Amino acid sequence: MADQQLPAGPTFKIEKVYVKDLSLENPGAPQSFTIQTAPSVEVSLRSRGEQIEENLFECVLTITVTAKSGDKTLFLVEAAQAGVFRIEGVPLSDMQPILGIHCPNVLFT
Repeated sequence: MADQQLPAGPTFKIEKVYVKDLSLENPGAPQSFTIQTAPSVEVSLRSRGEQIEENLFECVLTITVTAKSGDKTLFLVEAAQAGVFRIEGVPLSDMQPILGIHCPNVLFT
């Protein structure tokens, strides 16, 4: 009997995880330290993924936290965590759920 190779299934490998961007803005300081009312805080989360080479994809998960008092921004913090993933055996037409759900989940944990 000849050895038969089984067809390779999809593979997913984390190549790199890194901080792509990190920023803090405190435009109202030092006056913002004297405000007695609780600020309104908004948290937003977004992700994007793109192919950078054959079978190699970058996903970036960005979290932004903004604190305001009335119409004045007290502070804004933004962090972008990124990862490079090697994904093989998956047609490009099926890649969106992986880049939009699975890769950001890896970066979030």
